[in-house]
Amino acid sequence: MAGPLLGGGAVRAAAIPGPDGRYVIYGTTVPAGQGERCDGATGELYVPLLVHGSGNDVGMTDCASGDALPGGPGDWAEGAVWAPGVVRYGDQDVMYCTASRAGSGQKCIGRAVSDSAYGPFGGPGEWACPPAGRWASVRCVSCRATIRARAAWTSSPPPTAPRGSCGTGGTAPCATP
Repeated sequence: MAGPLLGGGAVRAAAIPGPDGRYVIYGTTVPAGQGERCDGATGELYVPLLVHGSGNDVGMTDCASGDALPGGPGDWAEGAVWAPGVVRYGDQDVMYCTASRAGSGQKCIGRAVSDSAYGPFGGPGEWACPPAGRWASVRCVSCRATIRARAAWTSSPPPTAPRGSCGTGGTAPCATP
């Protein structure tokens, strides 16, 4: 979903339950001065947090109430964060997101943890970065009936690769927080 809510930035479509029964959606980085804010949210939001609804009414909100990753993606990365996905694993929430590797611009997947779906998520670090300069992007984070979390990702050549280069992908078990 994209639109004026977050200055045209992408928002994860899947709402997950927060600790108080309300629902949470995570968005792509929104620069300061763009997008609707509420609950005192200001400045650049690395991972905008949208909180809404409860129970059987998922609802929707028209503003970002905070930043789930206020320190940004960590020293391994630079710039915006996009495609965040969160899964509850044990007693922690684990976030996987795509960011640009510092110094190279290669797109890689980072991982951070929190005690709450609302964040703040911390301890960010690089989690998956394909070899040979290929790019990785989070596609899906899920928790199966076996309570084994997995992150699905895709890998593709950078935009400068010759036409006809194919992407690859897969799933990987989410590391214990």
